[in-house]
Amino acid sequence: YSKPSIAWTGSAVLIAAVNSSGDLDYFTKAPSATKFSSHLLASPSSGKFQAPSVAVAGDGTILVSVGDSTGDLLTFTLAPGGSAWTELTAAAGIFGPSSIATVFDPKNSAYLGLLTASSGGTLDFWYEELASPGWFEQTVASPSAGASYTGGSIVSSPNYLLIAAATTTGQVN
Repeated sequence: YSKPSIAWTGSAVLIAAVNSSGDLDYFTKAPSATKFSSHLLASPSSGKFQAPSVAVAGDGTILVSVGDSTGDLLTFTLAPGGSAWTELTAAAGIFGPSSIATVFDPKNSAYLGLLTASSGGTLDFWYEELASPGWFEQTVASPSAGASYTGGSIVSSPNYLLIAAATTTGQVN
């Protein structure tokens, strides 16, 4: 397994990871269980998945983002109490590792999924209302003559969205 990501669902630990075949697996363990249970989330249509990121919304919705070897950025969503994951392509292109988070939007009384990744040196951000899936994209930062962006990590608080990314000149912004 490689590049695991971990989250607490409110009732269990959930770990998303890529196995040696390039499939996306997830593992769950309730506090009372003695070991993790393993599940196949998805197999890529071609190539391999890479670098998953997992987050859980306050309502229990589970979100996983992952890139595939063609560079597309995919998301998988599991509704509270659900058993079937919903797969969406957030963006097509050549994207580096992504980061996913959630936040409650009091303006719309809804939970939002938040996603960030870089492509061609540009740092992008996507959001979707979990009740009506579909990702909307915004550019956070474009490359300059001296540096471009790689990676990207996102976290939310009740009042702010914070995004960090490395630059090709070795800085973190």
